[in-house]
Amino acid sequence: MKRGAEIELTVSGLSSKGFGVARREGRVVFVEGAIPGEKVLARVLGKKKGHLRARKLELISPSPHEVAPECPHFSTCGGCSWQNLDYGVQLREKESLIRENLRKIAGLKDPPVAPAAPSPRLYGYRNKMEFTFSPQRWVLESEPEGVDRLFGLGLHPRGRFDKVLEITDCRIAPREFS
Repeated sequence: MKRGAEIELTVSGLSSKGFGVARREGRVVFVEGAIPGEKVLARVLGKKKGHLRARKLELISPSPHEVAPECPHFSTCGGCSWQNLDYGVQLREKESLIRENLRKIAGLKDPPVAPAAPSPRLYGYRNKMEFTFSPQRWVLESEPEGVDRLFGLGLHPRGRFDKVLEITDCRIAPREFS
């Protein structure tokens, strides 16, 4: 499978880096922007020994586990990855990631893993935020013409570390941070 190829995938899980996980021709495919249960058209970005990296181009069929993200910046901000995924499914996926890591790293055949403990707070829980300052802020296409581009304070857009997205309302941080 070559870089740039477009492929249909059904996402079955999540990776610890926040990517959707699918399989194609015996290889694992890490899909940026995808969640379990989605069928997507994706473009291959690169390949390494044993896996491919791809980016979701188009949603063919939605996940039954998808929920509306609470954050107004979710689609562009890189601060959180799974806000559009049902919380119960997030917990099951995190438990699965721990089990898989214990198999691979510790060599345990059937590691005993307790169910992931749910948090009493889904929003406003983050006690540490790493904001970035920039002499120039990134302007979204949806913003009005002539918006001030000088000075940016916020988070990086998803997958970009050369830009700063001004965050006016981060739902995972306490209100005092916004």
